[in-house]
Amino acid sequence: MNDNMQAKRITLRESKLPTDIYLVDLTYTQQGLQSEIMPSAVGGIGTYCKANIEEPVDIQIFKMPDEFSRALEDKVPKVIGFSFYAWNARLSLEFAKAIKAIAPQTVIIFGGPHYPVEADRQTSFLRRHPEIDFYIVKEGEVPFTKLISELIKTNFDLEIQYHIPSVHFFQKDVNTAYLPAPENRIKDLTDIPSPYLNGWMDKYFDRGFMPIVQTNRGCPFTCTFCVEGTKYYNKINRSSFDKTDSELRYIGEKMKPIVAQGGRSDLFIADSNFGMYKSDIETSQTIRDCQDKYKWPQYVNVATGKNQKERVLESASLMQGALRLSGSVQSLSDEVLENIKRANVSVDQIMDLAQRGADIDANTYSEVILGLPGDSVDRYEHTIATLMGADFNIIETYTLMLLPGSDMDTAESRKKFEFTTRFRAIPRCFGYFKLFNRDIVVGEVEEVVISNATLTFDDYVKCRKTALVTTLIYNDGLFQPVMEILRKMDIAPFDIVKRILELSSNTGLAEIFDDFERETRDELWDDEDELGNHLKTKENVDRFLNGESGNNVLYKYKALAMAKAMDDICSAFLAALKECLAKASIQLSEVQMSYVSQMIDYLGTRSKQIFYETDRPIHSEYDFDIKADIENKNLDLSLISESDRVSRAYSFDHTPEQIDTINRLLKTYGNSEIGLSRAVTRTNIKRLLRSASNI
Repeated sequence: MNDNMQAKRITLRESKLPTDIYLVDLTYTQQGLQSEIMPSAVGGIGTYCKANIEEPVDIQIFKMPDEFSRALEDKVPKVIGFSFYAWNARLSLEFAKAIKAIAPQTVIIFGGPHYPVEADRQTSFLRRHPEIDFYIVKEGEVPFTKLISELIKTNFDLEIQYHIPSVHFFQKDVNTAYLPAPENRIKDLTDIPSPYLNGWMDKYFDRGFMPIVQTNRGCPFTCTFCVEGTKYYNKINRSSFDKTDSELRYIGEKMKPIVAQGGRSDLFIADSNFGMYKSDIETSQTIRDCQDKYKWPQYVNVATGKNQKERVLESASLMQGALRLSGSVQSLSDEVLENIKRANVSVDQIMDLAQRGADIDANTYSEVILGLPGDSVDRYEHTIATLMGADFNIIETYTLMLLPGSDMDTAESRKKFEFTTRFRAIPRCFGYFKLFNRDIVVGEVEEVVISNATLTFDDYVKCRKTALVTTLIYNDGLFQPVMEILRKMDIAPFDIVKRILELSSNTGLAEIFDDFERETRDELWDDEDELGNHLKTKENVDRFLNGESGNNVLYKYKALAMAKAMDDICSAFLAALKECLAKASIQLSEVQMSYVSQMIDYLGTRSKQIFYETDRPIHSEYDFDIKADIENKNLDLSLISESDRVSRAYSFDHTPEQIDTINRLLKTYGNSEIGLSRAVTRTNIKRLLRSASNI
């Protein structure tokens, strides 16, 4: 597009057939793919529109900003629809502003969950963003199709009132927002033609994106921190098994050569409670068939069901270890659970899930949200300790975010629970792009709760440090055999976590803990606009891109510690263990203490150099046959005596299969600190530990 055209601004050609529509789900790209999921959601809106509108339309799907920019340089369409999520909100708005500046007749439609639930805030949002002509709330397929049809009939007249359910807009001439009630939901998701089966997602397979499918929509739970906790999404609507089966087998055919060439091998399932329903067993069987036929998927990202544990376990068993079982309690405080309206979740079933998951060698994880209303240090620590006692492999702590579209984000909730919030950049959600020779420099901002009526800011920081120690010495089962020994002496895993924190300044981990706390405090901004403006200069964004700022602090320091400080982790673990024994008045013999110390070193050595020099063995010698004891589960310290001393030398190696998985992760995420921080959260680390063999 030449400068003369830009100066005069673009006048769109009026044409009878067809109407050009771009549907866009933008992602940041400068630190790898931030949103690495294929744009099948906007693809489904496109396929539904094309199948259900009388007027002919020409629809194109975009994910990469650079590709989208090139398409706009070639032709600006009549309509552009943007998905609007926390991770691409400001990016989408900046692109929309740039398009409106050069092509004011283009109709800009936004849709997605990142939108307030209160009418006054919706009005304020629309008034602040004149680049948005229409905002579609809740499910988008039906209202988008109706809106496009009406726009075509009125020759895209933006001066008239459109009365379409779910379609919000602001008329500047009368200073009025029109906020109709939501459209009824689609009851049968089979009515949405698959964007995979029509080929719209084909171009994304070779670009490193993760395929995603959705077999049902909705959630029976009413959690106030979640967008799906609102009444609108309370019923479950499903797609047919035939559609899901066809999609998975189509994707499997596409993924087979990618997996064979060392590319990614995972799948995302967008269901909110996978495994809770009978139809999920059929889906799991199809996934098993795909694993056998295509060697895909090797890892399945999904939130498994909070109830119906027998079905959830059956699904996990069918998938041969690819499914990570989630038992996301958020909190185990009755008061907190009541405050967030989570009473219909069976905590007992969630807790039992971890213990049953071990029987099928499944990776189990639980999520905890720090800062929920009613939370405190004691309640947070009780939740972590209880989850450890239930044998979850991984316990992840997230800071409470106030998400637009959730009930927690309302003025009523903020006042009732005395939330104090701050703002921080969303990791990997910053960058710069060009559109019409205009620089777009932007980054995303999230609002997080750093204190409430029962939790101070210093409490918040303390709990964050507890979360770091949990990820270092408990998650992934790195020290599980020692934990089993300690349990037999009535020393709980959380006792070790607390003692490491108390000893932190006197261990080799002191610098890591200090840096972690500093970044935890420094990442917070008082003012949303100030941070947003800070991310509008290239110089500042470069500091975020090179890792100086804007990291996922917890994952960054986990990756750093595993890569560079495993010996220090082992030393801190041993020091904490001795303190716990002394507190419990437990006296070990010299040989018993030597045995425990060497087992800790053995376990730490298994965890060394997971992502570096993977084909080079590590040699180490011990005074006990620790390998045999772990394999045979001989983990009773009271049985260890001087007669058990037997010199053993081991070679710690990765198998060819492990090296293949590691190389696949590095190819997908890179070997930078940022890349490794993502890799450690995208796989079962326990399956990448080195194996010991006698030498």
